[in-house]
Amino acid sequence: PNATELRLVLIPVDRSRNSERALAWYAGNLAQRRDQVLFVNVSEPPEVSSATQTGLAGAQDVYQRAIGSAIEKGRELAEQVRRRWMEFGMHRAFKEPRFLERLSKDPGPAICQVAKDEGVNLIVIGSRGMSRLKRTFLGSVSEYVLHHAKVPIAIVPPPKQQSLEAIRQASQDTASGDGQDGII
Repeated sequence: PNATELRLVLIPVDRSRNSERALAWYAGNLAQRRDQVLFVNVSEPPEVSSATQTGLAGAQDVYQRAIGSAIEKGRELAEQVRRRWMEFGMHRAFKEPRFLERLSKDPGPAICQVAKDEGVNLIVIGSRGMSRLKRTFLGSVSEYVLHHAKVPIAIVPPPKQQSLEAIRQASQDTASGDGQDGII
């Protein structure tokens, strides 16, 4: 878009410090009054058991509760993100952001699909700063988005000087199978 047209900015969010850093970086460095921000959270869907697939009522109830829990966690995250939006003072100059939720086992393709479906002009995404070896084995959401999205992307890296505690936490996140790559 030109300097006066609306610019739709997609910021993937999860509960990580990396995605919070992406929002802070956007607010401090890239935000323009013409922007409309769209936050997206990609959550992993609950597992579907064979009992659910065959139609057993009890299993379907369990699955429905799991979906309800995922939706509630998404609402809580949306509220956290809105609070950060207010703390950065973004509400004074910008339209109210939109918040989308998607269920997917693979956040990279889901983020790219949202970008395509919504017609975004820019994606701002945080990165955990994994080594090339870890990215090869664990995958990287930000790297996937970089190579597959059809719009410009700003990848916000972690701070250059990470404390020992931050490095330990990142190792624990990786060991726990978090799988997220810093999308808020």
